[in-house]
Amino acid sequence: MHPWKHFKTITKHRNLVMKMCFRIGLYRQGLLHDLSKYSWTEFSRGCRYYQGNRSPNNYEREIKGFSLSWLHHKGRNKHHFEYWLDYNEHKSGEVRGMPMPRRYIAEMYCDRVAACMTYQKDTYSDLSPARYFYKGAGKNLMHPETRRDIGFLLGMLAEKGRKTTERYIRERYLKGEPIPESYREYADLAEFDEANGVRP
Repeated sequence: MHPWKHFKTITKHRNLVMKMCFRIGLYRQGLLHDLSKYSWTEFSRGCRYYQGNRSPNNYEREIKGFSLSWLHHKGRNKHHFEYWLDYNEHKSGEVRGMPMPRRYIAEMYCDRVAACMTYQKDTYSDLSPARYFYKGAGKNLMHPETRRDIGFLLGMLAEKGRKTTERYIRERYLKGEPIPESYREYADLAEFDEANGVRP
């Protein structure tokens, strides 16, 4: 059990997200971000499965086959695309992603950047969140518009850095400006790495 270490980790992450949300104008979301992590269901498991270099939910999932903490978390936080999964009325037994409002996609951007900064520490770079995005299979469950938007924002971060991306989100994205038609998502992590000069 590592209650103090876990508390410091989730609070550091939350503070990073809050600051980024404030910079893009999402004050209420910044204040309310991830408060469920301090609930007993999530906090107790975070202490038990704490490792320090990745989410305790991943370790809990490895040990038990599922993460009760994650199931609790994703159902209460709209910045996770999993919150927006619903049954596919056209295919029995399948779920599909619903489109996310832009303000929650913007918070998801902040969340992903802060998570990489928190867990990767000194090895973090502005390529890290996009690499995590392209590495994860979960993106295939996102609604195509959600996947396009978060992919574009993380790609802008990788190419132009945090200040430019935050300014774009605040001044253009959250005001409804369309994602450029020229944007094309990379097929996978290998293609992203090759385009950005990342060696395996």
